[in-house]
Amino acid sequence: VDELHTYEQNMKYPWIAGVEAFLARLRELEIPFAVVTSSDDVKMGYLFAAHPDLRRMLSGLVTGSMVKRSKPDPEGYLTGAQLIGVPVEDCYVFEDSLQGLQAGMSSGATVIGLATTNPRSRLKGKAHKIIDDFAGFTVEDMLDVKRE
Repeated sequence: VDELHTYEQNMKYPWIAGVEAFLARLRELEIPFAVVTSSDDVKMGYLFAAHPDLRRMLSGLVTGSMVKRSKPDPEGYLTGAQLIGVPVEDCYVFEDSLQGLQAGMSSGATVIGLATTNPRSRLKGKAHKIIDDFAGFTVEDMLDVKRE
């Protein structure tokens, strides 16, 4: 665990293209959002040190230490929805991992796959929509995604 934390401390935490504008627009529209991650609190501390404004923007945060069952179980997303006070069926999950996509779909949320870690071909059929990043993707685009 110590080696992992040392590695994570030295990691770069770049923004996904377009995500800053997307998150700012969510805040502007007063749409609550939470980060739901399997990462521990130590890694999240490193992320927030790299992006201090992110912590202030969040309506909620669910880390791996806050759930009993990790992804692909939907518990994290169900907890996140409850934390921000939004029915999970009215939530949108943005996910890049296969386990996370499964968790999001199982939760009942609308799932948008991010082809940042896995290629689109691996995400096909595992999300309601797939995007490469947030560049040009608007909150209005998100709200237009329909569940199949």
